[in-house]
Amino acid sequence: MEHLEYATSQGCTLVSHDLDFVQLHSQWLHDGQRHCGIVVFNRKFQGNVGKLVTELAEWHRLIAEGAGTVERDVYNKLIEIVR
Repeated sequence: MEHLEYATSQGCTLVSHDLDFVQLHSQWLHDGQRHCGIVVFNRKFQGNVGKLVTELAEWHRLIAEGAGTVERDVYNKLIEIVR
C-alpha cells in the first residue's frame, strides 16, 4: 500500500509484478480513493526489462499520438499486461 500511496502523491503510475496490486486497486476504488494508474506485468516477464520498457513505450506512444489520454485510460485503472 505504501508504494501506491507514494506513487499517487507524486502523480506517477505504479508499475509492478506484484499481483497484490490487483486487489489493492479494487479496494482503493471501493473506498473512494483515486490513483494515477497501476500497471501489473505477468511474472513471466520478471527480469526482462526490455519487454517492460517496450510495453510502456507503446502505451506512451499511443497516448502521445492521441489514441487515448492518461486521464481517461490510465488514471484509476488497473492495466494487466499478460502477453
